[in-house]
Amino acid sequence: MKKAEVQMIEKKKNNKNQMYIFFVMLMFAVIICSNFFRMHFSQDTYCINVDYGYDRYIKHFLSIGRILGAVQMFITKKLNIPFETMVIGSSVSATILLTLSWFMLYSYTIKIAKIGENKKKQLLIAGITFSIIFNFCTFETLVFAEAIVLAFSILCATLASCVYTSNLKRKNIYTAILIFLTILAYQTSTSLFLIITLVFIAFKNKGNIKEILKKSIYVGLIYGVSMILGLLITKFLGNYLNWVERETTLLSIKEMIQTIFKYLDFIVIKNFYIEPKGWNFIVIIFLTIIFIAQVIKSKEYFHILEYIVLVALCCIIPILPLMAIPIKDQYMETRMAMVFGALAGTLLLYLILVMKADETKVIKDIISIITITLFVINSIYFIRSSSENIATGYIDRNIAKSIIYNIEKYERELKEYLIKKLQEIDKVILYNTTSKGGMTAFNLSGIFSQDTALYLDHYNICVRAGNHCAKVLKEEINIKNTCRISLYFYNTKEEIDKLIEVLKDSKDLYKIVL
Repeated sequence: MKKAEVQMIEKKKNNKNQMYIFFVMLMFAVIICSNFFRMHFSQDTYCINVDYGYDRYIKHFLSIGRILGAVQMFITKKLNIPFETMVIGSSVSATILLTLSWFMLYSYTIKIAKIGENKKKQLLIAGITFSIIFNFCTFETLVFAEAIVLAFSILCATLASCVYTSNLKRKNIYTAILIFLTILAYQTSTSLFLIITLVFIAFKNKGNIKEILKKSIYVGLIYGVSMILGLLITKFLGNYLNWVERETTLLSIKEMIQTIFKYLDFIVIKNFYIEPKGWNFIVIIFLTIIFIAQVIKSKEYFHILEYIVLVALCCIIPILPLMAIPIKDQYMETRMAMVFGALAGTLLLYLILVMKADETKVIKDIISIITITLFVINSIYFIRSSSENIATGYIDRNIAKSIIYNIEKYERELKEYLIKKLQEIDKVILYNTTSKGGMTAFNLSGIFSQDTALYLDHYNICVRAGNHCAKVLKEEINIKNTCRISLYFYNTKEEIDKLIEVLKDSKDLYKIVL
């Protein structure tokens, strides 16, 4: 058999194995994300469906520089895709894209590390890369209606890391395109490109401190420029649309320090109050101990700087955008700190690739236990949180239904009480006693509706007078104008009693008008 034929067979075999691996990854992702394959809500989803509508939400996305999110909503509107179909389809697509990100990161790591047929190490890398992509902070990407766009940003950032550290021709151009797509989708995801790339640079240039520093600075510049570009796009579109949703300012030094300490505590120590308390911090401490042991063993002290930079970036990057937001408007959500959620997995990847920590059996066993722990915790978090999200959505819906029912019931009671009281006054003419809703139209016999309204206003009773934008009023009830009482849940029977009292004692009105 010719060499070319052997290579072709090996390539086909490898492609087949890769397809199997991706399929297994996808099946597992489907299991932990399956709750999102039915209708679910976030606050933003309610806004689109009930309040904002597509047009306003398109404008919202454009004003914050997330152009691809606006494109998704525009396409949904133009194609008249049912809202529920859009939400579920977005979540399903997002799950596939996140799995693809996981697979690409896994495959590239296997390739550059030249792991070969070592199944145990392949499984280890699969677990580590899973915790980078499917971490407790990326969970929120699946919650929102624009899940497909958020997941796409993670895929672009991951691919950018792989492409930039590869041997591809024109890799700089491809990297720039991918980073640009990332900031158009969700700017925060760009931070994943930064930390993953730094690990790959440290691995591929190990021992060459000058090259590591040079390339790391260059990657930092790429990240910085992308953030500036994202800010400029946001500013331009916000001003162009005359729609600035988020106030920006330059904090004082004191406010900056307060912000850093406040959110470092919230992110690092309290871990977003995600149970079990402090688990992520404990994992990072264990990984740091392993790292120190490896440094002492290898005497390669330059790694200390690499490690500190990785940890510092993952902790500080989520806080940096808050430096331009007034303290009163500052907030932090897990999706804004996905780079911190990826920290433990990134450190594990660094220990395996750069520090070769798995070459010592004891250390390898500890790393395996930590990887499995991370894998289990993140998986459980996806399942638990998605279940809670669904449950909360149903609870919110039932509470809302209950509130609406009680409002409608109270509204009916008020109207029935009002009609009964008005029917006791001879000079009152009623027009819509059987209509639904809290509005009741009436007139005082022989009195122009506007005069009645002015008279009632004298007693601080507000009604509307006129034809109420109903041009067919004359044809329907043979009257050109009426007074309209509008009742809702904030009205009371006492207010109705006051109205009745004033209408009964309306002798002055008849004297003035007649």
